[in-house]
Amino acid sequence: MASDAKFVLSRVPTGSGRVLDAGGGRGRLCGPLEARGYRYTNVDVTDDPGPRGLRADIHHLPFADASFDLVVSSDSLEHFADPDRAVAELRRVLANDAPMVIWVPFLHPFHGDDYYRYTPLGLERLLGDHGFSIRSIEAPLGAASVVGQILVEAARRIGLGRLEGAIERSAEAVDRSVNRGGRRMGFATHFLVVAS
Repeated sequence: MASDAKFVLSRVPTGSGRVLDAGGGRGRLCGPLEARGYRYTNVDVTDDPGPRGLRADIHHLPFADASFDLVVSSDSLEHFADPDRAVAELRRVLANDAPMVIWVPFLHPFHGDDYYRYTPLGLERLLGDHGFSIRSIEAPLGAASVVGQILVEAARRIGLGRLEGAIERSAEAVDRSVNRGGRRMGFATHFLVVAS
């Protein structure tokens, strides 16, 4: 499983309500989110948003107010042309005090149709302006994890994909050790945010 999905899912509580995957592509989080007890809906502008997906504009969601018990946005916030409008819509369709889990790049290459990069202060302001309270902002992937992801990809290409878990665990351990004592790392490829 990709690191972004692993980290996002680590912050998703078990539940029994509806989850909205905001900009979920072809719906790769469908199975894992349903395994946690949620009824899954994906919204994406792609032509094929997956089996439980709906092709729709995130800026104008076709759902009633407070109709979801969880929102997940994994590698999608940076693609929304009007993030204020998108976050306002996500707030509107999310039930009161229900969580939203966001995975968003910071130091990451431009990948075709992304508009923004967010700092922790920018995320706090964007979400706070729309009534969200930040529960946590983490930077789980530091420099060692970036090197680890490069090594994982190289291992896969030469037929050593079985080393993926060991490489990722080692890199994450190095990042944790550098960040021990609660110090925030100066290098972050992504931010993992939980808000409600």
